[in-house]
Amino acid sequence: RSAEASGFVRTSADDDSANLMCLVNPTNPTGDYMRVEALKSYIQKRCRRGTSVLVDESMQPWVGQNWREDSLVSQVEWRRKMSVEEGVDVFVIHSWTKIWSCTGIRLGSIIS
Repeated sequence: RSAEASGFVRTSADDDSANLMCLVNPTNPTGDYMRVEALKSYIQKRCRRGTSVLVDESMQPWVGQNWREDSLVSQVEWRRKMSVEEGVDVFVIHSWTKIWSCTGIRLGSIIS
């Protein structure tokens, strides 16, 4: 809503005209979750050359004990291929303050 109030246009999920795609996986507060293979497929189908994808995986540790294996962070070769061969840059964000329960500190990482 704040983006729309600032004059930005919201697009539908099947609109591939955007240059930036932002995804939160799993979503907060609903917890909807896409497994890594489904997420990769979605990105490959929806993004054209020149698109940047920002995936926020900050809530991923709550998915289960094997969350690292189901993270885009573990998909190094796929991210490289998307960038070099497809022209789609994928960035993964993790906010470490959530799992460390230190909300007053803003600490995280971005992996591309």
